[in-house]
Amino acid sequence: MHTSLLHFSTIFGKVFTSGESVRKFLFNLHWILGITLGTLLAISGVTGGLMAFKPELIAWANGVNEAPEEPTSQRLPAEVIYERVLAQTSEFRLLKLTLYPGRSRYYQAELLRRASGQNAMGSMPQPEMRLVDPYTGEVLGRSSLGASIEATMAWLQKIHEGHWFRPDHILSTPVWTSMSVAAFCLYFVVLSGLYLRWPRGRLARKPSAWLKIDFRLNGRAFLRNLHMVMGTVLLLIYLIVAHTGTFQSTPLKWYGQTVRDILGQPQEDKPPPPPPGGPATTSDVPAIPVNEVIPLFTAARNFTGWQKMVLQLQDNDPVLSGESERMTFRIAIDPVTGDVESSTLRQKTDENSSSFAQMLVERNQDIHEGRIFGIPGVVVMMTAAFSMPVFYVTGWVMYLQRRKRLKSSNRQRKGQEKGIAAKR
Repeated sequence: MHTSLLHFSTIFGKVFTSGESVRKFLFNLHWILGITLGTLLAISGVTGGLMAFKPELIAWANGVNEAPEEPTSQRLPAEVIYERVLAQTSEFRLLKLTLYPGRSRYYQAELLRRASGQNAMGSMPQPEMRLVDPYTGEVLGRSSLGASIEATMAWLQKIHEGHWFRPDHILSTPVWTSMSVAAFCLYFVVLSGLYLRWPRGRLARKPSAWLKIDFRLNGRAFLRNLHMVMGTVLLLIYLIVAHTGTFQSTPLKWYGQTVRDILGQPQEDKPPPPPPGGPATTSDVPAIPVNEVIPLFTAARNFTGWQKMVLQLQDNDPVLSGESERMTFRIAIDPVTGDVESSTLRQKTDENSSSFAQMLVERNQDIHEGRIFGIPGVVVMMTAAFSMPVFYVTGWVMYLQRRKRLKSSNRQRKGQEKGIAAKR
């Protein structure tokens, strides 16, 4: 047994100390993952790119930024707005109410139609955004364009996350899990690609060897150059996408939990959200009575000059938050007693004092979408997302050309061997 172990360790050492052996292993890993899971990555990239400006498109289609006509009367108090919205939307569950005390804008109500069964695709109702007149409390009708864009974005979100089939379909869970695995394997695709394209000798010190696309090349040589240069330019972006996408993945929740443990940011004990298309958990919950929400607005009156206030009701624990140019506040009430449970007020500059680890966890989705860097970040992420199919197509073409060349070489070698055997 000792001899066998020694023999195995000798072989193992030769494989991983030999540069060519490692390179061959990573090359095979790179193309196998690329032509298999690359299909899912390309689909995820296209759908992600199409959703890059989802909030802006929905807001534009619904006229969110339009200013309402200002009558002689003043705006209604927040609790009156809340009460009137509830009265007009009895067939909906109110999820969020956004008020703009310091701006000439319509208020916004996010509503979820109460469950009335799944549609033909097995999907439950999706949240809808409606405008609210701040002077009358009237909930305005939903524009057909806004409804179409919201439905399209909801469909793209399902494709992006791998919810391609009805929840009870035999392929539902495998496809959902495969999309998460593809995001995780993007790590290996990117890093193995970096190793394989690393220039040797003096070329490693020339920027042109890393970042310049050589348009003088043609055929497979040009595709290889394009594949490598684009991969180098977008390498950091794809590593960020791989991490943030896997971090919020439910099938691979062990990854997110491991990252939280490393960063010292334990996850709160909350039930996981249902997958899109799965059973609804909040649409049939009765609306929170007005008298349980009034303490939030009463406490908020101690703060003046707010440009935005948001009432969150998704978890049936009302929370009111707000912001001005320099300050933010957050008020929560006890859902049992209705008393103000916590009230925090801080300057926006204080948000920068939160730990980097906390920011990585709490703003993971913003990092994934690039919104943490503003509109330029969104544009960069969108460009990287739309570039995914380029790697998929160029990788497949190079694979097929290489396979064709190897077959031709094998036929030629076999012909030579037969000729030599005939002469004998």
